[in-house]
Amino acid sequence: MAPLLWALLGLFILRVAGQALVAFADVRFLPPMEAWYSGLMPYEYLLPSQIVIIAVMAKICLDFTRGRGFFFEQNRFFATAWLWFGTVYLAAMVARALFLWDH
Repeated sequence: MAPLLWALLGLFILRVAGQALVAFADVRFLPPMEAWYSGLMPYEYLLPSQIVIIAVMAKICLDFTRGRGFFFEQNRFFATAWLWFGTVYLAAMVARALFLWDH
């Protein structure tokens, strides 16, 4: 499981970095800012929250790599709640991507 978690973390880091490049470096080879985020949260708050998410994800990856730690220990309630949240979030992001792709 650890290699998969590290791979997903790497992909998320690339996404955050790509968004930051578009926002701050005005790169042209990536999609425009409107394709990266909905604008529901100002980017000045979104980027720090993404950095916090990266830090938490890194802790999770480390726990799974070591085979011990807070996120490695089994907690059925915690796991079930996050699985549901992740499923809803994934569905919303796929729907958003399809909506933006169509327009």
